[in-house]
Amino acid sequence: METAYRKRFRLNQGGAASLPPAADRSNAAGGLGRKRFVLDAARLAEVSNGSAARKASTDGDFSKVSSFSRGESENKHPGGLKQTAANLPAACSSAASGAFSADWEARLMEAVAGSEERERAERFILKHKPVVGSMIKAGLIGIRKLLELGAPECVIDGLADEANTSPEEWAEWGQTKETIRKVKELHAARPKAPYLDDQGRLRIPCDCEPKYRWWQDGQSPFETALELGASDEELEHHVNEIFNPDDWRKWQEIKAARRAEAVFAKS
Repeated sequence: METAYRKRFRLNQGGAASLPPAADRSNAAGGLGRKRFVLDAARLAEVSNGSAARKASTDGDFSKVSSFSRGESENKHPGGLKQTAANLPAACSSAASGAFSADWEARLMEAVAGSEERERAERFILKHKPVVGSMIKAGLIGIRKLLELGAPECVIDGLADEANTSPEEWAEWGQTKETIRKVKELHAARPKAPYLDDQGRLRIPCDCEPKYRWWQDGQSPFETALELGASDEELEHHVNEIFNPDDWRKWQEIKAARRAEAVFAKS
C-alpha cells in the first residue's frame, strides 16, 4: 500500500517511483523538529515571563499590606494603627493602650468601697469580670448590658461617664438614676414594721425587726397577723394543717374559745 508521503513525492517527480535519498529525508525531518523546538521554547519563555510578572505583582501587594500593618503607608494612613488609637476620645485612649486595663478591678473595688451596696458590687465585679474588662479595653461602656446583668448603681457610676458611653445610653442612665432615687425615697418613707394594708392584708417588710422575719426563724405570719388584729379571713390564709400544724391547732383553739364566748353571751 502506497503511503501519502510516497504518493506526494511521486506526483512531484512526474510519476517517478523512486524516493529521495535517505539524507534528504532526514534533513526534512530534522527541519520540522527544529521548528517545533523553537516554538516550544518561545512558548515556555512566554509562560515563564507571565509567571514572573504575576509573582512580582503578588509580592508588591503583600509588601503594601505589610507596610500598612506596620503603619508605613504614606497616602491614606500615615499613622497606621497608632493613628487610629490616637483618634480615640481622651477618656478611652488609656484603656485602648492597656494603661488602665491592668488595674481596673482594683480601682473599681476602691470606688465602690464606701457604697451601701459594696458587697453586692464586689460579687458582681468578680462574677462578670470578663465582660467588664472587655468593655474597658474597648473604651466603650455598655450601660444597657450592665443593667441586664444586674449591675448595682455604684458599679455603673464607677465605670461610665459621658466620654466613654454613647449619648443615648448616657441619657437613659440619667433617667434611670432619677427613678431609682424616687424608689429609694418611697422605700425610706414606708413603715418598717409589719402592718395591715387598706384591704386588711398582712405586709411584712424585708427590713423589719428580726422578730417578724419568719424566713429567718422569726415568728410565723399567723402570729404576726394575730398580733396586729387581722380579720378571721386573713388569719385563715396563714394557717395550714399540713405545713404549719402548730398555728393551725392554735387557730382551732381560738375559734373554739370564741364560739364558747358567743354561746355564753347569748345565755
